[in-house]
Amino acid sequence: MPVLMSTSKTNRRRHASRNQALPRTTSVLPAAGPTRRRRMSVREATIGKILAATEPVFALHGYAAASMTKLAHAAGIPKANLHYYFGTKEKLFRSVLEGIIGRWLDDAAVWIVPERHPSDALANYVRAKMAMTRQRPYASRIFAAELLSGAPHIGRYLTGELRRCAARLSTVIDGWSARGLR
Repeated sequence: MPVLMSTSKTNRRRHASRNQALPRTTSVLPAAGPTRRRRMSVREATIGKILAATEPVFALHGYAAASMTKLAHAAGIPKANLHYYFGTKEKLFRSVLEGIIGRWLDDAAVWIVPERHPSDALANYVRAKMAMTRQRPYASRIFAAELLSGAPHIGRYLTGELRRCAARLSTVIDGWSARGLR
């Protein structure tokens, strides 16, 4: 459905002074077309680039020493853009951590399921985790540092979403055990 844009008083006065008639609604804009989708995909790509580029900075320098200037430099963008996409260093760091945990949980959801034999499931999950470690060598270091510092940035995530995922995985493992699978 089109969105109607009304003209401002200033704009109407400007046109009136030139003896031009200007209707109350001057343009019809498409609601959400291909341009909006393209902008969203560019935004998502930029966010992905920022997360990938800042992961080594957090891993090598730690949260406290990873300044927004260092993070922006690593991402190859102005510091203002970093603030635009994430607002604060904490939100950026939380996004990095949630991306790491999310990837681990996605792999677990693929491999640790009741239909698989436990030895195959766990072996393939470990392989997936090792592959991720090769692809993203700083991920485990960031996660471990966060846990060792008491999980100040993702404590709520650990007690909420992660706990629910762990409970689902535990149910699968309990099911394997109940069926006598080893």
